[in-house]
Amino acid sequence: MRVKQLGAALAALALTGFTGAFTFASAEAAAPVIPAAQLVGYDDFRAATLSPDGRFIAGVLRDAEGDVVIVHDLTTKKTTPIQRARADQNLFINFIEFKGNDRIVFSVTQKFDIVQGTGRSRSQEKDEDIKDSFAYASRVLSSDLDGKNLIALYDPQGSSGFPLWVSAALVDILSADSEHVLLQVPTVSGSQLRKVDVRTGKFKEIEKGGANTFTWIIDSNLEPVLRADRIAGGRGTAWSRRAPGTKDWIEIARFLGSDNANGAPEFQGFTRGPRPGTVIVSARPDGRDTNGLYVYDAATGKFAETLAENDTWDVFQAVFNRERTKLLASCYNAYMFECEPKDQAFKSAYVKLINAVGTENQVQILDGEYDRSLLAFVSGPRELGAYYIFDVKANTLALFQKSRPKVPTAKLPTQTVVKYKSVDGSDLWGYLWLPPGATESTKNLPTVVV
Repeated sequence: MRVKQLGAALAALALTGFTGAFTFASAEAAAPVIPAAQLVGYDDFRAATLSPDGRFIAGVLRDAEGDVVIVHDLTTKKTTPIQRARADQNLFINFIEFKGNDRIVFSVTQKFDIVQGTGRSRSQEKDEDIKDSFAYASRVLSSDLDGKNLIALYDPQGSSGFPLWVSAALVDILSADSEHVLLQVPTVSGSQLRKVDVRTGKFKEIEKGGANTFTWIIDSNLEPVLRADRIAGGRGTAWSRRAPGTKDWIEIARFLGSDNANGAPEFQGFTRGPRPGTVIVSARPDGRDTNGLYVYDAATGKFAETLAENDTWDVFQAVFNRERTKLLASCYNAYMFECEPKDQAFKSAYVKLINAVGTENQVQILDGEYDRSLLAFVSGPRELGAYYIFDVKANTLALFQKSRPKVPTAKLPTQTVVKYKSVDGSDLWGYLWLPPGATESTKNLPTVVV
């Protein structure tokens, strides 16, 4: 199997400064039927994040030419487009994170073909019976908030003979460190964990992994104590642990096929724990039916502390403080996405936010400080996604941008939860979505069952 040669776009980073007038998309007049194109593909706006001081929002706008990284100043109301990833070069922006209040870290990814056989391009073989698939190559970059001083935090071209389609990934933003991030990078000898300076690109090797290692989880001393590797040709994941100060990794869990695809697998590392040698994980210890959040001791392989459990729902998400040293809430998908606060001050802010948004939509906190301002993502059957800024002290909610502003709300469905029993008597539930104007007594509606 050969990999088609990447275009020069990614090798040269294919990111150019963006100048000129710029405005957000606005809602169009309601159409009789929502065009399918407005409901599929990239959101018009996505991947929003808030600076530590709460002044700036960064995000990705999608237009006819591709993705644009923007930084919006909430004080001056000025929006600055700073980098572009072109759609005609199969480029898109993967994520954005603030590094302090004056710099951002982001990833640009390119999609390319893998063609079995000769390695010729898809167009050359368009008349042949071939099986094609796709792969993705990512670069992690950093720049100032105005787009200047752009650098690649990892460039495989610096390694002689190393293929260009390998990818780097962000492991930890290191919020308490103003200069560095942790990156997983592939090398000729295997994967590396590097501590990289976001202003110079200089790095220090922290840990070596195998060719299939794709991430590590560090403890409170920033030492890697959990490791994740791809297995079975990428169809599965294996987790390993290591006691601080030792060299040998011990495999503790592996998942294949559908088990690996599960949204709440039996074991998954999250972030550093409260003590050296510990991490926070989502897991199902002792034969539990549902996932909980636990402090896991990487030296002993034991679950040292229970942080959150729910006998009905898998607890597989969490809200931490910016430094990721304190658990603020445990979260799960019930009939709606819900979070249970673990900190009293956070609970006060969270309740205010829920009351401001309303109970008909789901709310996810993306960023912010719970004593100042929060960036929240709101979604539901009649809201395809919207980013809000919640001022905790003033108790005010302000819409920043909708994910799909062109879709008229009046044309979206209503949703209710339906509970029923299966043929074997098990209690089940599902969602009933009805088009505008219809009720549960409306007859002869076209029906889709998922």
